[in-house]
Amino acid sequence: MVKAKVAASTTTTPTTARDDRTSSKRLIWPAFIPPDLPLELTAVLPSILIIDSFLDPASIKRWHTFLPSLPFSPSPPRKRGEAYRTNDRYSKDDPDLAHNLWTRTGLKEICQKEIASSRPAYIPMGLSSNIRVYKYGPDAEFGPHYDDDSIDSRTGWRSEWTLLVYLSGQEDGVVGGETTFYPSPSRKGNGQELKVDLKRGRALLHKHGRDCMLHSGLKVQQGVKWVLRSDVLFGPSSAAA
Repeated sequence: MVKAKVAASTTTTPTTARDDRTSSKRLIWPAFIPPDLPLELTAVLPSILIIDSFLDPASIKRWHTFLPSLPFSPSPPRKRGEAYRTNDRYSKDDPDLAHNLWTRTGLKEICQKEIASSRPAYIPMGLSSNIRVYKYGPDAEFGPHYDDDSIDSRTGWRSEWTLLVYLSGQEDGVVGGETTFYPSPSRKGNGQELKVDLKRGRALLHKHGRDCMLHSGLKVQQGVKWVLRSDVLFGPSSAAA
């Protein structure tokens, strides 16, 4: 377990070591196949939700073929106040991928039905186009931290929930690397742990910004942990009319 005092924990923003958001090169991402059955959501806590089988085995296989083609960069040296982080990262501004991930997987329907905004009359509107892919090899980890919210420059919508999609898991021989939450941290330590196991194809949604719970990505002991990341954006319900 990575230890950190609350005073030393940081709020992290969705920045990356490599940023291809201005690149003219167009990636051919793996296609998302609409699910045969409605997604089922499980609440670990009101602010932590999981969707098993979010991506099916065929989709995961396509991602495993695609991932080695991405030009990952290591995490930069941490600055004062930042959480310890040793994974590799890739970022791409891709509105089309964000739209497809939102509309072709069943995510839109389940989010609009099941997750709420902290602000009255705001609803889930879509995903951030800032798509991130994380690679955690052996010994890679992400220390205790908070995820910050952000404003989408295109729409003005605000992010309120983090979306993590596990592209590998225990089924692939990954040991460790669990996303771990700390519901009751204090200056004496992080306290009780709430672990979300790595399960291939699982999606994890958790609140961020001012409602974010302290959490970490535990050290990977064996295998490679692959994660697809975006954020759920919220806007006024009148904008959806």
